[in-house]
Amino acid sequence: MVLKMKENNLQIKKKIRHALKITEDVEPEYKKFAFAAVLGYLLQKGKIAPKAEVKPIARKEIKRLTLNERILELRDEGFFKEPKSLGDVGAELRNRGYLYSVAHVNVALLRLLRKRELRRVLEIKAKKKMFLYVNP
Repeated sequence: MVLKMKENNLQIKKKIRHALKITEDVEPEYKKFAFAAVLGYLLQKGKIAPKAEVKPIARKEIKRLTLNERILELRDEGFFKEPKSLGDVGAELRNRGYLYSVAHVNVALLRLLRKRELRRVLEIKAKKKMFLYVNP
């Protein structure tokens, strides 16, 4: 077993030396990219190391939150203790890296209103009506 591993290591070293020889004529700034490409090719073809079994991640293992769930997450963190406008909710989602259009956020807020997960109040400023969203 140990003897086989030593032979395998010698073969690996030979392949790496060969890859270095191939990249000798390449300009210095491109040499590391050329070496990486040759080494990657050798690894991919299984000439250097045995192929490792890679288990793909099942879709069920990755939990993706819906827009409604993300808004409820904001609620649970206390974001809606003070009344917030539609723009405030969209801006907070963008700050967290979730890019949704205003229309999608509006629909999600309306759905949460119907489920009584959130509440809205009407505010009138300078003859403009605006709904603000708060905890129920």
